[in-house]
Order: sequence, then C-alpha cells, then structure tokens
Amino acid sequence: MNTSPNTYDPLSELIFSKGLRIESVIIHENRLLIGLNSKQLLIDSLDNYKKLKSASQTDLKNYRLIGNGAGIHWPALDEDLSLYGFLKDYLTKNIVEQ
Repeated sequence: MNTSPNTYDPLSELIFSKGLRIESVIIHENRLLIGLNSKQLLIDSLDNYKKLKSASQTDLKNYRLIGNGAGIHWPALDEDLSLYGFLKDYLTKNIVEQ
C-alpha cells in the first residue's frame, strides 16, 4: 500500500516538465504584463505587489529574467517574482472572481 501523500502539482508540471517560461515583461500604466513562451499573456495590477506599486518607472523597467525564464528579478527593488507564484495567484484570483 502506498502511504505517501499525492505530491502532483500541475503548475510545477507545466513549468518544470513542460518548459513553460516567461519571455517578456511589460509595465504599462499600472499593469504588469507577462508574455509566456506559450504565446499567452498574463496581466495583473501592480497594486498586488507592494514593492512594484511604489517603484519608479526606471526601476520597474530594470528587470531580468532568472532561472531560464522561471522568474523575474528587479535588482534595484530587491524583488523577485516566480512564474509558479504568479500563476498560482493569477489562477486563484480569476477562479474566485468568476
């Protein structure tokens, strides 16, 4: 009998096994737009990210993709967003709001 807990995580499967990655990041007005290699675009408000919402446009534009596109790092803000966390929050918000 298998007593280990089910640890299957579909988001991890998408990111780590299927290779879902961030390709681009655009800050437009008060929105964070994340382009994925699947050609999907995820949009969220900067208000949902404490350090991003109060940052200057210069600091917001100064980012780099980390982990081969599995995350975003803003050096001047000492802020990191992972694709996993972003997708989890994004899906939770959109499922609950419907």
